[in-house]
Amino acid sequence: MATQMMVREERPDAEAAVASLLRAIGEDPEREGLSRTPERVAKALAFLTSGASRGPLDVLNGAIFTESYRGLVLVRDIEFYSLCEHHLLPFFGRAHIGYLPAGRVIGLSKLPRLLDVYARRLQVQERLTEQVARAVQQAIQPRGVAVRVEAAHFCMMMRGVEKQESLTITSSFLGDFRSDTDLRQEFFAALRGPEAAAHSPRKRRPAHTIHTPDRLLSRANAETSADPLEGSGARRSGVLTGAPPPVPRGKYPRRVGRRPSRQRS
Repeated sequence: MATQMMVREERPDAEAAVASLLRAIGEDPEREGLSRTPERVAKALAFLTSGASRGPLDVLNGAIFTESYRGLVLVRDIEFYSLCEHHLLPFFGRAHIGYLPAGRVIGLSKLPRLLDVYARRLQVQERLTEQVARAVQQAIQPRGVAVRVEAAHFCMMMRGVEKQESLTITSSFLGDFRSDTDLRQEFFAALRGPEAAAHSPRKRRPAHTIHTPDRLLSRANAETSADPLEGSGARRSGVLTGAPPPVPRGKYPRRVGRRPSRQRS
């Protein structure tokens, strides 16, 4: 409640502006459904632009550690929400932040917080991507930084060209990532990791797959034929070939009931 009161006391001009905007578009800000809308919008805007009063040191201080690790550090699929400064409409998506340490690393949970510092402002995606990359570079001076942002923009989806399926992708490479093609390929390969694993032939069979006899038969034949140490007798067994196993003479199962005799014509 204290935070809510602070917003009301510090931003009465925002509430008045929203009320004026409602009147400008032909609405009555005094009617029941809109009576508290100026207050709500002022609170929402205060939250969505809270990053403008913060900097990277506000979230990174105390979370930088000395480590000898020099491989790729990547936090991928970090969801974010921001406001386009051109139309004050949201854009949202996922960011992937990677870097090559040079003696220091950042606490993993701080990279999403760093992204929020810059996303919770009036933004454009291109600037957001560059700001995150440069903040990591300035904080720990790594050998390289790579940032990729993928976002959908309501200013394209709800108005204008109205293309709901479009996706905007931006990237920023600093240090070794900018000069070394192999490092960039390693970064992109790491982003594709789970998807590549999903198509691996070693993946676990889904639980809903129906194991038909033909499928089991072909799988058993493939597994047996792949091992040269298995004798040919194993391949000729009924389980693998589909033929019924031989039954020893004199051990046929007893018939139940009598077979009806044929009528001679």
